[in-house]
Amino acid sequence: MNIQRFRDRIFSGRMSRREFNRCLASVGIATVLLPVSRRLARADDQATYYTLGGLAEDGLFQRYIDKYGAMPNTAFWGDEEEALNKLRSGFEPDVTYCGSYSVARWREAGVLQPIDPDRLSNWPDLFERLRNVTDAVYDGQQWLAPVGWGMTSVIYRSDLVEVDEESWGLLWDKRYEGKLAMIDGVADAVAGAAIYAGIDPYTMGDAEIAKVKDVLVEQRPLLRLYTSDMTSLGQAIASGEIVAAMTWNDAYASLLREGVPVKYMFHPKEGISAFVSCMVLNRNAAQPDKAYDVMDSVLDAQSGAFWMTTYGYGHANEKAYDLVTDEQFAAIGLPKNTMSVLDNGVFQSRMQNEEKIVQMFEAVKAGI
Repeated sequence: MNIQRFRDRIFSGRMSRREFNRCLASVGIATVLLPVSRRLARADDQATYYTLGGLAEDGLFQRYIDKYGAMPNTAFWGDEEEALNKLRSGFEPDVTYCGSYSVARWREAGVLQPIDPDRLSNWPDLFERLRNVTDAVYDGQQWLAPVGWGMTSVIYRSDLVEVDEESWGLLWDKRYEGKLAMIDGVADAVAGAAIYAGIDPYTMGDAEIAKVKDVLVEQRPLLRLYTSDMTSLGQAIASGEIVAAMTWNDAYASLLREGVPVKYMFHPKEGISAFVSCMVLNRNAAQPDKAYDVMDSVLDAQSGAFWMTTYGYGHANEKAYDLVTDEQFAAIGLPKNTMSVLDNGVFQSRMQNEEKIVQMFEAVKAGI
């Protein structure tokens, strides 16, 4: 999950610690150990949480703070490839945050150990659909604890675009040539095109890859741009330069806050592309007991309400939804009926033949 996935979601009128952490990550300061505490405490007494820059606010750790009198230590990565390389090179946090689609690869790399769900008091309150997401269970053991979920789908200007039926096909609509955009990334663009074509993005062989390439080639001349810069894309949508685009659902929340007339396809007929964020237990966790307390704190219902209202993404704890008002859900553009979205989701996982798919996508973008 790229750091830009969170850029629009992290907003404030002044430089908060959240923004500061994000900036550190964005300029390549990948591992910054910051024992941030309400009270003095020795850093080596606390567990270390390795996460995406910006996702270490104390609102996620109230249970841990109440128990230990301090925040856990926090270290930040900018992207998951960087995080894995750091773990392989000997960095040993206790708990790491990542996308569920990375877990199998990280497990195979030998940097993780399985999780004991019985040590997490919030485990029974987590959506079963998320507890059992692809690669969560391997060889009869649990390898991740789900934190939240989000979507990749189609956003459009409701005052400039006619939509009779929610469909990915809007991003192939020739009426809007030059005013369409796609995310510049295999995990999103190729997956979205595959879903539109009725193909499972994660089990593609050569024939399926060729079909998806045809779909992407057909779309390419209609696009204004490929981009992963949600800030710039949001500005283009607000101005009307772009009228429909593939985005993460936090971009929808940002545009709603700005009063831009937009709608987001939570139920395209072909299905949404859904991603699950999670926590994993590192192989050589020095503070295993506190590591479970870190995870349990992030999974708490109060933390879940903070997660949703602050970041604009769904949380894994079903009870958290009772702590968020209808007005708050409307403000962040998140449906309260989580399962209505997740049941329509094609969840991201590791793509088969990923190298071939990357080469195909680069060829499409290059016009080859």
